[in-house]
Amino acid sequence: MGARRSALAWHCPDPVASGVQQELVRSRSGGDQRMADLTILGSVNLDVVLRVASLPRPGETVSATGSDHYLGGKGANQAVAAARSGVNLEFHACLGDDEDGAWLISELEALSVPSGDIEKLPSMRSGRAYICVDAAGE
Repeated sequence: MGARRSALAWHCPDPVASGVQQELVRSRSGGDQRMADLTILGSVNLDVVLRVASLPRPGETVSATGSDHYLGGKGANQAVAAARSGVNLEFHACLGDDEDGAWLISELEALSVPSGDIEKLPSMRSGRAYICVDAAGE
């Protein structure tokens, strides 16, 4: 019997909204491609790390002394770990059709995460997470 591939169709209305609602409809179809051992449906974000002398207290404004950006998001982190383990995986996610989204896809691909099931949403911005890290690394 030939291998079967899982076909996933889903709707991701807004990749930057918290608690993104996603509908997942699963169907099976025949095909020559091997079914993935693991399917991940999750978020991809640009993590912006801001270095600060001390963490802000309520109502306080602090200036960053530097910043870096990284690939982030729970789904992306799981997909990278799975790819490193050598598992055959599918990764389904939504990104904005913007510069951040293009960079995030290139980072995923460089880490051997398949990007063919990542949907780019026109006129949307990719998600970002801002993280403050103080001099002690907290």
